[in-house]
Amino acid sequence: MFVAGVLGYLFQLLVTRKLTVAEYGELQSLIGLLGLLSISAVMLGNFIGRYTAVIGVAHDAAATRGFLSWLNRRCVIIVPIGFTAYLALMPLVARYLHLPSVVGLACIGVVAVFTIFSIGYTNILTGWGNFTSTNTSLVVGACLKLAAGIVIVMLSATANAAALAIIIGAVGSWFVLRMSARRTIGSGPTTDWRTVYFAGLDLRKTVLPIFFFSFTSGLVGSVGILLVKNLTSATTAGYYGVLTLFGSVFVMVSSAIAQVTRRAVCAAEYREAGSGRRPLGMAYLLIIAMSVIGIVAYATLPQLIINAVVGAKYVAVAPDLWLFGVSASVMSLLFLEVTLAYARNDLWISAMLAMTVVLIGLTTYVFHATIRAIVLDSILSLSVGYVGAFIFNQVRRKQCLQPPAPVEVATPVI
Repeated sequence: MFVAGVLGYLFQLLVTRKLTVAEYGELQSLIGLLGLLSISAVMLGNFIGRYTAVIGVAHDAAATRGFLSWLNRRCVIIVPIGFTAYLALMPLVARYLHLPSVVGLACIGVVAVFTIFSIGYTNILTGWGNFTSTNTSLVVGACLKLAAGIVIVMLSATANAAALAIIIGAVGSWFVLRMSARRTIGSGPTTDWRTVYFAGLDLRKTVLPIFFFSFTSGLVGSVGILLVKNLTSATTAGYYGVLTLFGSVFVMVSSAIAQVTRRAVCAAEYREAGSGRRPLGMAYLLIIAMSVIGIVAYATLPQLIINAVVGAKYVAVAPDLWLFGVSASVMSLLFLEVTLAYARNDLWISAMLAMTVVLIGLTTYVFHATIRAIVLDSILSLSVGYVGAFIFNQVRRKQCLQPPAPVEVATPVI
């Protein structure tokens, strides 16, 4: 997953050099919208992950095939309806984001569809412990996206062309995931997985809490660029998007740390109440150390870093680079606390996320005259959200209520 993230980051660096600042601003708004559309995939992953984990541990191929059939039957009905509604709304979305056409929006919609259809296969492979196939599919998709980006953007340096490259990556990942999952569970008869493993459990009761959690966690990472694109010029959005890209390095690394920490904390708490503080402390130490090093580098060598990575056309906003490092660091700590709360199945953490989203929206709407004002708004809002999440976990973290469940916390799309 980390390698795929690095390749996705390289794709972004490629297009920053080839696109104009305004075109890159449009691409960032499309990627921000993809983050919102992907919330449905994240929600689906959080919902089905609990069930695929239980079935996968038993390596029950017949039950897994039954589950996949049950899932696909519903997706082939619901997803086309949602996609059709999205197509109808595209002119309104284009007007809100000040986009010249709906082509890029259509591309992002197709990416979201393939992302949703990939989730079932991803969770099956993860539930069976086949992490190699899962990571391979992500790397294949990222490689295809990078290769397509090089070719397509060289031919047409536009946001719509870059969005087409993202489609190619998404289709590649879906194809590899589908083949890997089919090979893992084989073919043959199916069994009633609900009767065997979840008799008496009402699956519908968990839908709304998981949806709200997925929705709010996705908004935290996406609402900023969408508001900036609506409230400011495409050029300002482009500058903002590039600086956010540098900050996303912090979030990408910290997300990997958070996933490892979640499992370590829950395992420790099972053995001895209160013993989870040690791995949690190590996670904090790693994230803070990484953040301090990055912020110092961004503060002392901003022009050199920006010129070397994305080119001289973005040097004008170099003095604000370190602030985006601070913002990303606070977001990293917030997502660490959110991940730990979800590991306890404590979905009330969504209230903290919702509060953070509202604060980001209000402060950005009122104070958006400059990029520095916008990022200071973000730092303030994320800090309030982090403090709230930290206090929430201290009050409610007594024990892991259930075995650790697969979790997908939505982070900014790279």
